Amino acid sequence: MSLSEQYRRDEELNARLTILKAVHEEQDHQLNDILIQKRLDYFGHRKSKDWVRTQLRAMADLGVFTLREAGTAMVAEITETGIDHVERRTVVEGIARPGAAR
Repeated sequence: MSLSEQYRRDEELNARLTILKAVHEEQDHQLNDILIQKRLDYFGHRKSKDWVRTQLRAMADLGVFTLREAGTAMVAEITETGIDHVERRTVVEGIARPGAAR
């Protein structure tokens, strides 16, 4: 794997963790793709809506989200597996590991 490919993969894993944390932080553990995209922008991950939706589907395949359509938005709801990853009780391959709590 070239250095640029490794960088892109690392960025994707980190962006997935950002997505997972954003949904986890919501009181009802749900967030739509539009607000997820805004959160990614805030943390420097400038990604398209299609990219966000592709990641949400891939993360649902990993078992960290359930997805549903709400009008034109896609809504992600975190699962117990996703919560366990954010809270460092388990590791989900395909998502960066969260750092130590400070």
